[in-house]
Amino acid sequence: MGDGVEGMEAGFRAAGEVALTEQFDNHDGYRPRASAALAGAVRTFVPAAGGAAVTVEFGADGSAAWRRGEASGTASYEALELRADALALAVRLDPDRSVFAVLVGERGIAAVTTLARDGSGGADERTEYVQFGVDGPPGAPFESTADLVGKRIQWRYSSTHSFEHIYLNPSAYCWHCIEGPERWIGDVDPCVHHAIAPGLYLFAWSETVVPFNGAVAIDLDSMTSAGRFFGWDTERAEPGQIVVGARGTLLNETAYVPAR
Repeated sequence: MGDGVEGMEAGFRAAGEVALTEQFDNHDGYRPRASAALAGAVRTFVPAAGGAAVTVEFGADGSAAWRRGEASGTASYEALELRADALALAVRLDPDRSVFAVLVGERGIAAVTTLARDGSGGADERTEYVQFGVDGPPGAPFESTADLVGKRIQWRYSSTHSFEHIYLNPSAYCWHCIEGPERWIGDVDPCVHHAIAPGLYLFAWSETVVPFNGAVAIDLDSMTSAGRFFGWDTERAEPGQIVVGARGTLLNETAYVPAR
């Protein structure tokens, strides 16, 4: 046909038909390398909404020891350099809890996701978005934004995985797989957009078909993203996480016409 859709499968495929492990395979080809920026550091995160602060000692081996009031524990983490002044942090607190945070100077914002197992091989996903100060008061919050609305961006995660995102409004976006195990599958899911710095955003979404949260930092200046996907593998009845990165191409941008 010569129109770029040779080999297109016949019939409709619904979101959620492809196992999480198959989706994740080679989904991280363009992720940034882990940064040692936090190795050996001790940071205290003070939630803007109140409550006890969390003190974390970051090891050089990807482990972290945390303490919150009388509670304490260990976790695994990866730090990713976004810009000279911005760092992303993917933390696996335990098999069923994951945090993705963006840190800029003395403040940050995090997607905190919990998978609650239902006892019959499934789970429910719940994500909270928490703003916090780093080693001090939280300061000004990162505001919700509509900066991405109207943009249509193709994100390539590796040589085999490519998706388009259409940012419909500040609370919903459309995704469509161009290349990879989910090819020709798409959906519309709820999302959040927060402005971190000029051209830098936290974008996160929860899928409606499967228990899953994706959270990435989008840099429109370099047209790159980095983040983590965390969800429930329905075939294996277990959670899975992957740290990802992507290279973006702006395909077009829609300017909506207001009523006259």
